Amino acid sequence: MNKSALVYVVDDDLSVRDAVTDLLASVGYDVLAYSSASEFLTLLRSASKEDIDRTSCVILDVRMPEIDGLEAQRYLLAENIVLPVIFMTGHGDIPMAIKAMRAGASDFLEKPFRDHEILNAVRFALEQDAGNRNAKFFCSDLLERFERLTPREKLLLQKIASGSMTKQIASDLHLSEITIKVARRELMHKMGAKNLIDLLRLEVKLQKCRRERKICGA
Repeated sequence: MNKSALVYVVDDDLSVRDAVTDLLASVGYDVLAYSSASEFLTLLRSASKEDIDRTSCVILDVRMPEIDGLEAQRYLLAENIVLPVIFMTGHGDIPMAIKAMRAGASDFLEKPFRDHEILNAVRFALEQDAGNRNAKFFCSDLLERFERLTPREKLLLQKIASGSMTKQIASDLHLSEITIKVARRELMHKMGAKNLIDLLRLEVKLQKCRRERKICGA
């Protein structure tokens, strides 16, 4: 993962920023460092597709001028930018940590921290991002497969998912059982299902993906 992973480091303290950047670079991560959250957010908006598609995370200092770390996290959430956030602060307290974690922060580290603490936090955050990206790709692919179905195949999938048997489906659609069985095989082929149980499993995941896309406004 190290070779292609990208870590953003945002801290107004030059010494901390350089130390974290050097540490991460020493173990093979690509690092982009920023002195303010506003600079980070501005450049993130115009990031190249190559960088956007890379497994990544951001290390955010909590207390910074203008836009602090928690405000930057709120911006990422509002813009639906799914980027694991690791907070670091020299003035942390329990309420702040709870607020950050409830908003989805990957970790919360108090300065000074040891090298292995930040490295473990980054490794976990990158694994989290990789998982998010894999899930997003799976959902996108599954939704595309569903959209390629004919209206009758979509109706057939709905009836199979509701528990209707072949005989009942044939009666409802005024078709023969043989026709339904043939259509079901074609449906499973298009959806990438190995068998009927697999088709039902994919249908459950399909509904979850559709709900998540609706929530995200996609």
